[in-house]
Amino acid sequence: DISKVPAKPCYTMAPEEPLVLYACRFEDLHFLKSTGSTRLSHELLQEKVKESLLRCCVWECFQQDVHSMVVQQGGEGDRLKKKRHIPLLERPREPTYDDRVAAEPGAIARRAAGAGVGNGTAEGPSISQASQLNSVPGR
Repeated sequence: DISKVPAKPCYTMAPEEPLVLYACRFEDLHFLKSTGSTRLSHELLQEKVKESLLRCCVWECFQQDVHSMVVQQGGEGDRLKKKRHIPLLERPREPTYDDRVAAEPGAIARRAAGAGVGNGTAEGPSISQASQLNSVPGR
């Protein structure tokens, strides 16, 4: 209902890392794989696995250090507060189209001037302009 909510809410995008398209199948579609591209893909994947394992080991070392500090301090310490879910309609909102136009009064005039080239309109060049384009040598 745009009368209740005239602008989209502000929100952060979900992280892309856990998104995995593992078993996508399309009927009657077969990809040709050359030996070279398969080998290159294998080498690339091996390198990425090595990098990921190294990062994992570094993070595990950090986690162990922090855990030992927590234990030395006598327990779990102050737990971080979980973020409370904010319903979509209660979140801050982006500016509406009208708000954006009001903030930039010359924007519509500039867009209108830029959209119509010569006698053309926002839909594109006029018929006479199109025929001139088609008569240009090399086109």
